[in-house]
Amino acid sequence: MCRCLFLLVGLSLTSLPAQAKENIKLSFGQYRIFDGADSYGLTPLSVKYSTSRYKTRLMLPYIRRDSGQSGLGNMSVKLSYLTQWQRVFVDFHYRQKLATADEQLTLPVRDKGMSIELSSFLSGGIGFVELGHTWRKSAHKTHTKRNDGFYYALGGMYPMKKGFAVGCVFDYKTTALGRLDHSATGLMQYKLDSTTLISASLGRGLTDTSPAWLAGLTWSKKY
Repeated sequence: MCRCLFLLVGLSLTSLPAQAKENIKLSFGQYRIFDGADSYGLTPLSVKYSTSRYKTRLMLPYIRRDSGQSGLGNMSVKLSYLTQWQRVFVDFHYRQKLATADEQLTLPVRDKGMSIELSSFLSGGIGFVELGHTWRKSAHKTHTKRNDGFYYALGGMYPMKKGFAVGCVFDYKTTALGRLDHSATGLMQYKLDSTTLISASLGRGLTDTSPAWLAGLTWSKKY
């Protein structure tokens, strides 16, 4: 189910490397995962607090399966420390899931992960690469073996004209059961004003164990 979370990470890079003043950012998204009989919709609500050095994000996903079932997914908390080395922005991330998911929809888990993200201005745009590791705890009420694993993502955004930018993200990770999940996603964003941003995404799975297609739309507002 959490396949879509990489999109939230990818979309968040559109604000990089803005490591400046204190703010609160509210994001609301609508995503659709096309995977045959396992297709579903995902509606994430995210609240992020940022300062010049730290970020804290709380994300709550709501899942709606084609079978008619709906309910909460696993809430997650992300803590980030932001720094800079010469012309490269360096972010350290810690993520923790809180096992809030409805068992009829997906597996409630308390997985955690850590990663390092590097980003920099490149040819008028922004490029980034992230490398991390996920530790998976035993799932509640199941004896299914769940493997730890590394993951990476790389991509960038490029401004086309005032307020409008396009980009792409490639990511690679293993699922909770150790299967390969690899995809490519195109991104577009439009800044309505200095505080409001609309982002759209369309992704394609690159392996048999990845969802066939992923599509999303996100609205973000800074306060």
